[in-house]
Amino acid sequence: MESEHVSVQIELTREDYNRVEEQARLEHRSVSDVIPSVVANWLERRATVRELMEQASVLYRARLAKEGKLNQTPEEIFTELARIREEAANEIYPG
Repeated sequence: MESEHVSVQIELTREDYNRVEEQARLEHRSVSDVIPSVVANWLERRATVRELMEQASVLYRARLAKEGKLNQTPEEIFTELARIREEAANEIYPG
């Protein structure tokens, strides 16, 4: 399937432009040739991060459901955290 291309004009900070320019130099390509791949790579990384966060969320919610903690109120969470903190303090600083 052939992609349709769209021309866009972008504005970059000097720092970002210098980074793109350096990438173009390393690849022996023009800046205008490098920009589409830079944008595509950024979009792909962003999608990958989003997918990883969604997977982590699903796993965490499943763990909470298994432990019966999925519907804990904030007050219950803070009470449990205070108890854990107290236990840790007593182990580290007994007596």
